Amino acid sequence: MCSNEKASVAMTYKEFRRLLGKAGLTAKEFAHLLSLNPNSITNYSSLGEVPLHFAIIVSLMGEMADQRLDFREVIAGITIPSKSAENIYPKTSISSGQM
Repeated sequence: MCSNEKASVAMTYKEFRRLLGKAGLTAKEFAHLLSLNPNSITNYSSLGEVPLHFAIIVSLMGEMADQRLDFREVIAGITIPSKSAENIYPKTSISSGQM
């Protein structure tokens, strides 16, 4: 990969939506499966691209659906914390030296 290529963008939003359909999901259902806010997924439509981690996940979901494997069962077995502000930015005590 050349140093000027975007390493974090793996697919267009159009391809992402196609693969969601292949997996039998909407963007909203994809977000809920991963404990994300649906707007955080649909906002990528204005950029026209999705991040690498979403591209990998939806590609695997589409392939699993083709192979008649239930990705929902696999995901249900994983504890995914919600993406609340508290989980992203845990409270710390600066006075006690924690960061």
